[in-house]
Amino acid sequence: KSSTRSLTRGAWRVLEVRETETPGRLQAFVVTDDGLLQRAALKVDKTFYVDVPGDEESLRTEFDKLEARRVPRCTPPGGDRTPGAPLYEVRVDEGRYASNDAELASFLSHPAVEACYELRTPSWFRALVGAGGSCRARRSAAQRLEEAKGPLQFQPEDLELAATDASDAVALLPRPGDAARHLVRVAYLYHGRCARTGRGVVALAFLDRRERGAEETDELTPALTLCVADPKMRKGDRPPALRRLYEAATSDVEGRPRRAT
Repeated sequence: KSSTRSLTRGAWRVLEVRETETPGRLQAFVVTDDGLLQRAALKVDKTFYVDVPGDEESLRTEFDKLEARRVPRCTPPGGDRTPGAPLYEVRVDEGRYASNDAELASFLSHPAVEACYELRTPSWFRALVGAGGSCRARRSAAQRLEEAKGPLQFQPEDLELAATDASDAVALLPRPGDAARHLVRVAYLYHGRCARTGRGVVALAFLDRRERGAEETDELTPALTLCVADPKMRKGDRPPALRRLYEAATSDVEGRPRRAT
């Protein structure tokens, strides 16, 4: 229950928004106010706008089925619209749209529909616009989400931007003495394999705050872990000379080492 309240009552520091196999379902990895790294489920509907400059009454039945609403203040891109033509917002489940629903396809191909806007806008973009780098659940949505049965599932309209500097990636690095000292690290993973020799390299690099005894410091120092796998290496063989391999890989065509940039 405490983890639920940390998602519904506190600010989120969004680290990553990841798509899932289900259309319109996303996973957000966030750090909450109490220092917990949590995963929040997001449901993003397919939202698009249709331009109906002619007889909109011919689409009244379809509008009612799709629960479309008129949005007079919404302005689509471009200036080639018929002045005064009504614009409608349509929201459907992303899975329904991805499955080529016959009723929806018939609506989109109706002769009274002159144009469709934002039909190809991806779900992750709408989630990013609604959540940003730092957000929180709206008060009106927090109570409803806490009382709902089953796992939490947020929608973009449930979230609002939160004024905090915690969206800075460097601010998320743990400080000495923090309770969540090893909570978040910005890491970079490299892996490669030589097609000729079969030798593989895996490198993990990240930044960490430098410690000076018990004092805190904002200085960052790089850390690197490197692993080399050689299928021809036998037990007792010495590891390859990484410095020589690095110089060979980073030298130019004339054999001179490249300058670091």
